[in-house]
Amino acid sequence: MRMNEAGLLTIWWKKFAADSSYCLRKIDMETNNKIKNDKKPLTLKGLSGAFLALGTGFATAIAIFILEICYRYINKKK
Repeated sequence: MRMNEAGLLTIWWKKFAADSSYCLRKIDMETNNKIKNDKKPLTLKGLSGAFLALGTGFATAIAIFILEICYRYINKKK
């Protein structure tokens, strides 16, 4: 017999899991109190962090690729 068939997982979940309904209710009430049309359009300034991470990744990849080429060239000479 599996634990799920015996209902043990359900019992353990109800016994040990935290009740999040209070927090979710509070968040929902705060969200309903705000104005619904306060969304701002997406701009390049808002995406600057993503572009910075992308550029850092590209720079790291290119640097490692150049180091691999140099390493291969040095080991081929020996």
